[in-house]
Amino acid sequence: MTGPQVVHEPLPAGRAGRPPEQPSHLSATEVARHFSTVIDEAEHGETILVPQGGWCVATTSPAPACPGQEVKELLRRHHPDPAWTEDLRAMRETVVDSVRPWPDA
Repeated sequence: MTGPQVVHEPLPAGRAGRPPEQPSHLSATEVARHFSTVIDEAEHGETILVPQGGWCVATTSPAPACPGQEVKELLRRHHPDPAWTEDLRAMRETVVDSVRPWPDA
């Protein structure tokens, strides 16, 4: 079985027309040398694969979008449980804090 082919290409070419299904491949050294550009590429939708020894060992890609509006709607639909504080207090009372001696080696 062979690993991915390493393609060394300038980073700015990423947004210049390469289809998104064809991510860039950069060595770890190239990623380190061009880290700010790699992050910029991820911000603009690019995925970059980092192969080592014929296998992909890391990727950089855009972070998933934060569904802030969905979280707000969820919190509006589900109100706090007034008994939660008492349940938590009662549960904490059941916890036994014990100190065990260190075993001699």
